Amino acid sequence: MFTIEMDFDEVVITLLDPEGKEEDVAVMIFDDIVYIRQWCDDLNKFSVIAMTPSQFQQLQHAYQLPEGAYVIENKRSEI
Repeated sequence: MFTIEMDFDEVVITLLDPEGKEEDVAVMIFDDIVYIRQWCDDLNKFSVIAMTPSQFQQLQHAYQLPEGAYVIENKRSEI
């Protein structure tokens, strides 16, 4: 299960563990940075990973590909 919340400058996707074994994972997406965070009981704080939107897109693509090394080229069309 997951939720999607949209604000004027960010999108927050929260992934919930229906079995309750793991803490929720929040993906906070801004124009210039993406944060992934999860509560850590051992540290009593959030563990946070920061990446660029490009890195996040690569992560999304990688999930569906077989083992190997890849380069993803972003092609922009000029108007």
